[in-house]
Amino acid sequence: MKTENFVIDPALKRAQVAITLVSMIYNRANHFIEVGEEALAKFTRDLNGELPTYAFEWSHGVMQSTALMDASKYIKRAMDNTTSGTNPIIWALRDEMQSMVSSKARRPSFSTSPTSNLMNQFTASACAEWLAILNQAVITLEAYGLKVSPEKSTTDEA
Repeated sequence: MKTENFVIDPALKRAQVAITLVSMIYNRANHFIEVGEEALAKFTRDLNGELPTYAFEWSHGVMQSTALMDASKYIKRAMDNTTSGTNPIIWALRDEMQSMVSSKARRPSFSTSPTSNLMNQFTASACAEWLAILNQAVITLEAYGLKVSPEKSTTDEA
């Protein structure tokens, strides 16, 4: 079975699908964290270079990477600290990202600092990126007949 973001072996048993998806999400978070760290390191080198003003002129990229890195750290921390199992954490993270995106859309930043406003926009964008990833994971789980209710996870094999 293939979705836009996840390719899952159709021979996997239902419980294995959830575990595989969690692993893919965790790896995606690690990738975004690495990209953010690399962007920060380059930005720091550029700031210490001969033309630090140039680094600031093009700092939007590092701001965007840092926002995605921070959102990814949030995802990873939640996954590391979960006790609810593999299936419910995907739904819980999706719901949390939906709440964050909705909140940032309803209450945008109107600071007197343009940089603060821009960083808030990048943070909203990073949350939206994670929401899209987690929505695809939920679609994949549901395609395998895995649903979650507040009372019970349905990752048991069928």
